[in-house]
Amino acid sequence: MDGTKPRSFYNYKIIGEYSEYKDFYYKFDYISIITIITAICLLPSFCVTMKMYIFYYCNKKKIQNLGIHVLNAFLLSQIWNCIYVFSDFATIRIPSTSYMTHYCAYLQDDNILHHLFGAHFSAYYISQFYTLLFCFIRVLVLYSPRDHERLCSLSMNIGSPLALLFGALIMVPFILSTGYCVQLDEPFQFGAAIISSTFLHDNQVPNVLHLVFSVLIMVIIIVLNIYMLIKIKMNSKIQIASNMQSNRISKAEKTLTVTMLLILVPLLVSMAMRGTDLLRSPIYPYIMIIRPFFIDFRVNVISWYFYLTHPMFKKDDGSRKTTNVQKSQIGSSPL
Repeated sequence: MDGTKPRSFYNYKIIGEYSEYKDFYYKFDYISIITIITAICLLPSFCVTMKMYIFYYCNKKKIQNLGIHVLNAFLLSQIWNCIYVFSDFATIRIPSTSYMTHYCAYLQDDNILHHLFGAHFSAYYISQFYTLLFCFIRVLVLYSPRDHERLCSLSMNIGSPLALLFGALIMVPFILSTGYCVQLDEPFQFGAAIISSTFLHDNQVPNVLHLVFSVLIMVIIIVLNIYMLIKIKMNSKIQIASNMQSNRISKAEKTLTVTMLLILVPLLVSMAMRGTDLLRSPIYPYIMIIRPFFIDFRVNVISWYFYLTHPMFKKDDGSRKTTNVQKSQIGSSPL
């Protein structure tokens, strides 16, 4: 760092434009520790997510129609959220350790960082669309028990292509822009960076739209949660003939209810980040430090909670199951 310039001079400046970074090399600090810890926690969570998807893929013909679409939407949202988290390591977490700074200082305009950053945003929006689709189908099943198969199938057939199309369109402005690395504010060390692009740098319109999108998604999910809780309360008053069936349904209902509520946590953090960024708040870099734990909440907590509590992944004796599932066992859970 040039001793004639204060540390604050470099905040959010493009690293490739300053020669001071050309002689910079990686320095291990607490950000590296956070990145390593979150990476270690992510791997088993990703494995359990893929384990659930393999279970779904191998047994979807045995699962009653009441549960297959809800499970499909949930797993797709979790898989895309895993992709989003992996891209977060490549675009934000690893660069913020200063590991990529020396490389960023010598970047040419024809680099691939804008593609990587565009994929990061694309994965986020696709994962949120599938999250919304999961919550919508869940409520749809509760309110249309007799016609749920046709309506859920229609929702998936329309929702999935729209999610992927929207994600592809999101990438277009990033592909047409140039990627580079930007210096982070204190308490991040000198050389700690994130990947950005000319499409976002000093352009508040995308950040405003991102905030509006996050708020809109959260409001819709809250409304769907309210409708779901109302319907569950109504259904709880209905006498169910089979005690075993009632117990399994109750456990499935609880799992899905808590899952839909937990989904709101990372959305709140995303809103806080965008809001503090737009307002140029001094707490923005501090939110950036704790951000990985909340972003990973979807993968590390929700996936494990769903797997460990939902009766679809249990045998009658309470142990885990992922293969040789009988139709009668799966069918007894409405998911």
